Amino acid sequence: MRRVEIPKPNGSKRKLGIPTVMDRVIQQGIAQIISPMCEPLFSDHSYGFRPNRSCEMAIKDMLMFLNEGYEWIVDIDLEKFFDNVPQDKLMSLVHNIINDGDTESLIRKYLKAGVMVQGRYEKTEQGTPQGGNLSPLLSNIMLNELDKELERRGLGFVRYADDCVIAVRSEASAKRVMYSITDWIERKLGLKVNADKTHITRPMNLKYLGFGFWKDSKTKEWKCRPHKDSVQKFKRTLKFAYKTASNNLETMESTEETAVGIAEAGYRKRPCKTDIIHGRPLSMDSNENLCSQGNLKRKAETGRACELLRLLHGTSCFEVMLNRRMPNGMYGGVRGEI
Repeated sequence: MRRVEIPKPNGSKRKLGIPTVMDRVIQQGIAQIISPMCEPLFSDHSYGFRPNRSCEMAIKDMLMFLNEGYEWIVDIDLEKFFDNVPQDKLMSLVHNIINDGDTESLIRKYLKAGVMVQGRYEKTEQGTPQGGNLSPLLSNIMLNELDKELERRGLGFVRYADDCVIAVRSEASAKRVMYSITDWIERKLGLKVNADKTHITRPMNLKYLGFGFWKDSKTKEWKCRPHKDSVQKFKRTLKFAYKTASNNLETMESTEETAVGIAEAGYRKRPCKTDIIHGRPLSMDSNENLCSQGNLKRKAETGRACELLRLLHGTSCFEVMLNRRMPNGMYGGVRGEI
């Protein structure tokens, strides 16, 4: 696999492991076979990387808990989850589901395949690298144990991949749940909980999956809307995309004008019949084949311009210039009116 790092909003880097095309195809085949075996075992409150489930459904589930009076939120943050998954623990959970030695051996080989970092090989003794087709499914298999524990305790929760929030009725319950669940995750799953980011909060201060929550004073119901930080990020993205598109458009327009100018010059200096399909001069008869070097050069320039226009527009030079009248009374190299 190839190591790729992408920036996170907090300034740190997210490590990805990009497999080869062949490995990606094989991983997808494995995922498609074992995913139907796992789906019946997963919780109804788990929404990440699952068929027919989405962020919007997770938010609706969260609103249901809030409107039932569970207004104290425990926000659990798992520190670098995909990088810290204990592989032995994960493979034991996979074995309990599929119980197939060959498939388990292949999955383990992918986990321990290692990564190439700037041309150097590094081992992967733990974690399930993000970027592969198997990683989302393996993460759900791992965290399904957390879902079972929360359900066994009768707690209301919503989980999307490694983003998990627990809703309780009182602050005292929230403190008790936060400490006990943190201890359980570290003991039973071998994962690290980020103590700095795991906290207790109220719905109006919660940001979950890009959404914020507010209480309607008229209906006394909790509702959701895009979080202000998500809105600002979206605006910055739009501004950057608009600026980039404007610069690209100006470059394309100047390139197109240059190409059309070259094409017009070639046609203007030597009128000839034109291949309408490909937008290039047809071969001349035997008497006209004795062209000068200047004519050959103009033909080459015209051909290059046609190719450039074809790349810009997806059409031939003739189609682009069809409605451009030449100084010699021609349209697109064909004399007379179109």
